[in-house]
Amino acid sequence: MQNKPEKSDLTQDQLHDLVMRVTKASLSPDVETNLIGQVGRELIDKVVAFQSKVIDSDTDLEVGEIDVETSTCIIEVTNESDGALEKLLKLKNDPRLNPEQKKVALYAPNYSQQAAREAVEESIPVIQSLERLSTYIKKLG
Repeated sequence: MQNKPEKSDLTQDQLHDLVMRVTKASLSPDVETNLIGQVGRELIDKVVAFQSKVIDSDTDLEVGEIDVETSTCIIEVTNESDGALEKLLKLKNDPRLNPEQKKVALYAPNYSQQAAREAVEESIPVIQSLERLSTYIKKLG
């Protein structure tokens, strides 16, 4: 698995592609895709990967997908009220998805308190507003 680039390492073409994918997602009629787009748009100056499929280099099989990634954090995004814990733990612990052991956060404006508690017990913050998410990412660096 390759390490993800820093924002400054992206070429002009890669930056253009990233911006276009974020824009397309933020205009999507699909609620989940639109929410991922909103996160990408809010953090656009920090995003290094967006809706990225991760392929295992040994098997050429898809390992998973990362919604939004910055140089310091992987952000899972959901509109659901629960059910993200398994994927969050995979993002946190699977070296193929997170080779740099970045922080993992959940952006979930509708997440239930009980489901949020389960994530927080695994040291995964659950953030329910874009403003708080932006502040969290800025604090990480």
